[in-house]
Amino acid sequence: MNELKVIEEVITTRTPISFEYVRERKTPGDRIGNPHAVYLRKLQSGEKKVYLDVWQTGGVTDSRKGDSKKGELPGWTTCFLDDVVNIELKADEAPFDITTNYNPHADKFKFAIAKI
Repeated sequence: MNELKVIEEVITTRTPISFEYVRERKTPGDRIGNPHAVYLRKLQSGEKKVYLDVWQTGGVTDSRKGDSKKGELPGWTTCFLDDVVNIELKADEAPFDITTNYNPHADKFKFAIAKI
């Protein structure tokens, strides 16, 4: 099963996951969280990419100098789906709760593939 199909399923069932994000210049290692949306957006270059928004509850994070909120957990992580690998379902855990600051009507979800 490809990553997109897996993500669509875990969003529908609200199953927590762990995964690796292999994007260049990102901290390597497993991330754990609750996927809320997968959607299509256009980059400034005009290229279309599939994005994944995850409420990250554990694992490694990236922090940016000068941004004290970035890198704190739990928190939102947005990934290019092409760079998400080794997805493992945490099927033995209860379905996750929808994060209170999640907005399913946000403009970025205009071209949602799947969302809560």
